[in-house]
Amino acid sequence: SMLLADRHLGRGFVPGAAGYPRSSISDSANIVNSLTACLHSIKFWEQLAEIHPPSLVISNGGGGGLAGKPYALLCRELGIPMRILFSSRFGNSYFWGHDEFGGFPELEKLLESFPLPTNSEIESVRRELKPNGLASDIFHTQRIAQNLSWPRIIYLVARVPIQQFYWMMRGYRKARIGAKLFAKMYNCVIARLNWNELNRSALKNLTELDTRRVVYFPLQQQPEASTLTLSPYATNQVALLNELALSLPADVQLVVKEHIYALHGRPKGFYENIKAIPNVTLMHPAVSSLELIRRADLVCVITSSAGYEAAVLGKPVVHFGHYSTLFGLKHVWHFDSAKRMDDIRTILRDVALPGMEKKRALEGARYYLATQSLCIDLEAAKIHGREELISYEECEILSNSLLNSLPTEFSASFKID
Repeated sequence: SMLLADRHLGRGFVPGAAGYPRSSISDSANIVNSLTACLHSIKFWEQLAEIHPPSLVISNGGGGGLAGKPYALLCRELGIPMRILFSSRFGNSYFWGHDEFGGFPELEKLLESFPLPTNSEIESVRRELKPNGLASDIFHTQRIAQNLSWPRIIYLVARVPIQQFYWMMRGYRKARIGAKLFAKMYNCVIARLNWNELNRSALKNLTELDTRRVVYFPLQQQPEASTLTLSPYATNQVALLNELALSLPADVQLVVKEHIYALHGRPKGFYENIKAIPNVTLMHPAVSSLELIRRADLVCVITSSAGYEAAVLGKPVVHFGHYSTLFGLKHVWHFDSAKRMDDIRTILRDVALPGMEKKRALEGARYYLATQSLCIDLEAAKIHGREELISYEECEILSNSLLNSLPTEFSASFKID
């Protein structure tokens, strides 16, 4: 769990991230050095906890990797409350998770008594459903599109050695241990090369799919917490694709769509390996994921937000992650290993039974409404690409929701200044 989520020490263990820039650390990493680094990190947090015993640990999307996993384990060992800010996967709404996997017991408890939605509420949820704010944020998507143009790539490549020289003159540590110079320069180019490959070989429209049933599998960014912290046992996406393709009936096609943020990290030959898998269709990242979900008969994810969107829309979901707030839904199956792949044929048969679609839509809308009733809406804060300092009102929203997530006797002892 510590090594895989580290972009340097875990590089060689994650085939889908081999395009990420090499560094002196990743090149010199062996099992002894890697274990030594893990032990040093554990020792640091243990000593810090002895010197400054914490009453509460809070983080923004942390609790994993070389730096974060030790304090997550330490909190569980010592019974220290930990709260980590997680995306609900819908728009820019967030909640305070109780562990590094996004544990949300308040939602699990609420779902036991939350009322069933009306038909009008179900239709409203379908209309208002917004993808994850980070994936759809205009600041990031425009920057990615801009960095795919050749003039921009030339500028970025030329800037890398100048930036590296500046860091060396200033004595910055990242100049010594960060990504290697030529690896960073090549990384500016690889996203465009991968984009060109997808433009040549991937389908760009849903109408190009044949009439067979569809199982949709969205690729995820690597190295990233969503795959390497939240799902430490499902990190090889290509291996998972092979298992899925082998498990599907002949009248079902496996549709795979690339994540737009992952273009710069894919190694050479990555898409050729996927296209070589029989019964796999590669979709262009510009295709709408929501439209693909609506076309699919089943959605399979590691931890992708597409799984949450599909569940809300009433589509059956197979989830390979370690934990999810979706696991309480009857139309979401948790596959903790590839041994359960044979169950997919049964799932595809059962989900086509009359009346099942309406039940799934009812349960999915209920989950969405319950989730949003407990989350913090940070849409107005424009948190992606923001440069302004946090305001008192915004700080109060975060702190009040944090205190509300703690036991009453515990939160009463805190005062927010």
